[in-house]
Amino acid sequence: MTTDPRHHLYTDEADLRDHLTEVFTRCLSKGPSPDMGPAMVTLFDLVDQVEYGDPGGLTPAQQDQVVDAWVESCELGDPGRLAPGWTGSVDEFQHTIDRAQAMRVANRQIPWRQRLAVHPPIMTSPLKWLVLVMPVNLVRAIASRRHRRWFPSEVGHPGSSARRVVIVPPCDPTQIDHAHDLVQRYRAAGIECSLSSIGWCGTAWLRAGELSRFTRLVQGNVSRLTADVKAGADIVVLDKDCRRLIVEDYPRYVTDDAFDDAEALAAHCHDADTLIDELDDQLSS
Repeated sequence: MTTDPRHHLYTDEADLRDHLTEVFTRCLSKGPSPDMGPAMVTLFDLVDQVEYGDPGGLTPAQQDQVVDAWVESCELGDPGRLAPGWTGSVDEFQHTIDRAQAMRVANRQIPWRQRLAVHPPIMTSPLKWLVLVMPVNLVRAIASRRHRRWFPSEVGHPGSSARRVVIVPPCDPTQIDHAHDLVQRYRAAGIECSLSSIGWCGTAWLRAGELSRFTRLVQGNVSRLTADVKAGADIVVLDKDCRRLIVEDYPRYVTDDAFDDAEALAAHCHDADTLIDELDDQLSS
């Protein structure tokens, strides 16, 4: 059993099903709690229907119900708490769910229509329905072009400050006003700002199991962002989930020769709000 995306058994169904059984068994080692999230509630309900309450008796379809409940609740921004019996980290559980999604895509267990619904949030119809057949670099280019419309004055902004940041813009258009406010505060603090060319971080592809496309996107993103770091910039991410992806997941998905770059990138990747709070503290001291 593995959560290493480069392992040869990563998308093997039999190995993945055993992995889910082991993870679910750990979750069920203690009773339920009232503040569990939808995925855990689904798990306890399904196990109640199995003889002797054995999670090993869950069918693949029932296991997938738990996976789907977790993915859907994460998309809504509220996966809730894991079961009291789970003593691992949320990241460990998430990596298992990511593996399950990748296995289902690799073994053609997710319908094409459902896969087509997964696209960069900044892409609009009809382009979003073509995202699975577009080259990854074209998806990046389209996303970058949309971002330049949102941040025309931030691209290539000249400056002579001692500190420079490259901003990874949000995929969610509703966050743009917040992003512009942060940029203005950075500039007021004398920090030079420019816009990243990565297009998007790829969260939706990872969570949907689009392993091949996500891996290719990550390889290019790490190369682009590392070049900015080597040029003396810090990377500022406006979305906390995106930052977590860059810091925690990018090193896991890049090729061995890019691992050190991914680690260096993670060390220079900042949450936008945290960085501005640090600047406010410096200015007030």
